[in-house]
Amino acid sequence: MRIEKRIVACLFVRDGRVVQSHGFGRYLPVGRPEIAARFLDSWGADAIALVDIDARAQGRTIDPRLVERVAANIFAPLAAGGGLTSVTQMRDLLSAGADKLVVNRAFHDDRALIAEGAAHFGSQAMIASVDARARGPRGYEVMLDRASRPAGLTPWDYARDLERAGAGEILLNAADRDGAGEGYDLELARRTAAATTMPIILLGGAGHPRHVAEALAAPGVSAAAAANFWHFSEHSIAVAKAYCARAGLPVRRDASVAYGEFGFEADGRLSKIADEALEERIFETLDEDAV
Repeated sequence: MRIEKRIVACLFVRDGRVVQSHGFGRYLPVGRPEIAARFLDSWGADAIALVDIDARAQGRTIDPRLVERVAANIFAPLAAGGGLTSVTQMRDLLSAGADKLVVNRAFHDDRALIAEGAAHFGSQAMIASVDARARGPRGYEVMLDRASRPAGLTPWDYARDLERAGAGEILLNAADRDGAGEGYDLELARRTAAATTMPIILLGGAGHPRHVAEALAAPGVSAAAAANFWHFSEHSIAVAKAYCARAGLPVRRDASVAYGEFGFEADGRLSKIADEALEERIFETLDEDAV
């Protein structure tokens, strides 16, 4: 039995609104998190990650009331994070409807927090968020504080530490590719996957359904995550899943549309159906006697 690969939709929030992130420095507004989550859920997202990217810098956590509103609008599993520093805060988010927790800086500062959270809620609920930048032709370094400060660790060494501490998954973000749309960093994924047995959720760089398929085909990658890419067009997740299924990857196809019979253009968009074929789908010709 093949394990299904997952598509994760990331919602990054600033001032209560979802934003598109470009290079960790430029942010474009998208809309209300609960509305964005509802559409992404209906388009076939296997999971949604909701992260308040300003929470830590402002000395607070993501608002549990926001988590509750988003959870009430979706059926997909919800991971939530932003500014978490204690088990009590984790419990508040899980009580608000989150299924998993996304933690970045706090897990770096206090490995014991991972173990404590895993003891209370299970390792499967502990998603360690790791931002990394390329350093030279063959190296990478973990970055902190919205990818602005180097941590002095390689992603693979850090992943081993996180797994030993009790993390259950790693959200691995190639910070150099944030908003670029030029493809995931498969080398970063490969080297990190070789160091850990944790499932890797790969983030950063999606700009074409082919990129999603490449990520899901990479060893150790259990899920392809994206934020900006899903906001560009309706049904983008369902289209990406159709592309992945065409490539032979085991993805769940449970959205209201599957696009299995469509072809794809070079830019990743669906091929246009011929007008004659479209008419046959819309109209049925009846014999004159039947009218």
